Amino acid sequence: MLNRRILKEFREMNLGSFDDGQILVNFPNADDLRMVECELRPTGSYYAGGKFIFDIKLPTDYPYSVPSVTCRTKIFHPNIGFDGRICFNILSAYDGEWNDSMRLVDYVHALLWLLYQPNLDSRLNSAVPTFDAAYKRLVTQSLRGGHIRCSDGQMVFFERALIAPVEDDEPVTMTARPWQQQQHVARQQQLQRQQVARQQQLQRQQVEELQQPRPQQILVTHIQPVNALRAQ
Repeated sequence: MLNRRILKEFREMNLGSFDDGQILVNFPNADDLRMVECELRPTGSYYAGGKFIFDIKLPTDYPYSVPSVTCRTKIFHPNIGFDGRICFNILSAYDGEWNDSMRLVDYVHALLWLLYQPNLDSRLNSAVPTFDAAYKRLVTQSLRGGHIRCSDGQMVFFERALIAPVEDDEPVTMTARPWQQQQHVARQQQLQRQQVARQQQLQRQQVEELQQPRPQQILVTHIQPVNALRAQ
């Protein structure tokens, strides 16, 4: 019953309106649609050009209880710990009460909003500096991958999160010629369109597989011995 409800909501979601391909939703387990994989690819903010995967586990009484949301991708973010924990009041019970009007589409949009609007004044991750300039610099380094020294002195390794080619990592400066800027933007847009198209094709195949009826299983309760059949 719950699987049908989640699938119905997923069908009603207009994937084209998911902020121009910035949000991709997948169901890794076709038998349990409570397990949701959300892939975010923001085109703005300090995290632009990156790919971040979140795991959402819906409760058995969805949408009347709080979901479990973690970030699988290690990210340098003030409100997301290196262990994947997320501090965001929209996705938690406030004063013991949960807003059961929220649905899956609201969860994923809230996560994207968190990448656009990080809250440095309410940090979960103490390794993130409170100064915006230092924070931006460390985010840029973490997206490219490798070890970075955080504001608290610890060295932390990050897997590369940028989905752009290596040669496109450096931002286009104001001193670049107009035709160079246009080529850079065109390459980025073409790459993102190709990746979004592949993901949407996989999503359509996944929905088609979920819609296909499964063969009914026949339960055999009694089998007569062969000798008894011959006697008849």
